[in-house]
Amino acid sequence: MLPGSAIYGDIENYTTTDAVCRTAVLRYLSSWTSELHRQGYLAGVYANLASGATHLSAAYTSTSYARPDALWVARWDLNPALTGWTGIGNAQWANRQRGKQYQGDHDETWGGVKITIDRDSFDAPVATVAYRYVATAAVNARTGPGTSYPVVTTYTAGAALGVVCQSAGPKVGTTAVWDKLSTGRYVSDFYVSTPSTTSYNAPLPRCSYPYQVTATTVNERTGPGSSFAVVRTLSSGSLAWVSCQRAGSLVGTTAVWDRLDDGNYVTDSYIATGNATGYTAPIAPC
Repeated sequence: MLPGSAIYGDIENYTTTDAVCRTAVLRYLSSWTSELHRQGYLAGVYANLASGATHLSAAYTSTSYARPDALWVARWDLNPALTGWTGIGNAQWANRQRGKQYQGDHDETWGGVKITIDRDSFDAPVATVAYRYVATAAVNARTGPGTSYPVVTTYTAGAALGVVCQSAGPKVGTTAVWDKLSTGRYVSDFYVSTPSTTSYNAPLPRCSYPYQVTATTVNERTGPGSSFAVVRTLSSGSLAWVSCQRAGSLVGTTAVWDRLDDGNYVTDSYIATGNATGYTAPIAPC
């Protein structure tokens, strides 16, 4: 499970009227979330809709508990919908942060083999994986996507590289693409055996970094400034999938704007990147 992956804690059903148990669950999941964030992972929770999920929803805006990034509910009603959950508003965990186990144990046959399995619908973060390539020449691995970042190590020609995603950065040779490795370090794609030395490469995804929205709502705009048109809004606790950052109009204490993976922009003032005044490593500049 590489950093950036979502890891889901399983909270089985419990007595909803037991206040001591309810508090213990919330405290545990808060610590679970905080520690996974510290280690560079996303925190997900699997819970029964009628118990753990409902209690997490009630504590959604609480300042006493760290809020998980994704919620996967168990409700065996044969309805795969990811909205309209009883007791949980659609504005909570609203941006690719929900899963639902809508059917319990039942038999299915695949490849001639009968198995007992659950059914789920899912639109939430999962595991981050790496694709294997090799270095085509000696290449420096850096702390960020660019030659201005410090060198951590150097790979020799032929060294195996696990590439997680690709990001924009300063041009090296014929390409401005930089590869994020499974170690969290970056190398110029010019020195990696991906098919193209000029552009992005399938099936590698673009690097995006998920951070929670801290304001009640934040506007997604067509450009990096408050004068640009509003496309939609993200609610508190939604994940903003940031692909790069650039300067724009001042909001609060920062002029940094985050470009999301859907091409729209949000002010960094309302995103939990951890930097209230400037750019956040290792997010690339736009």
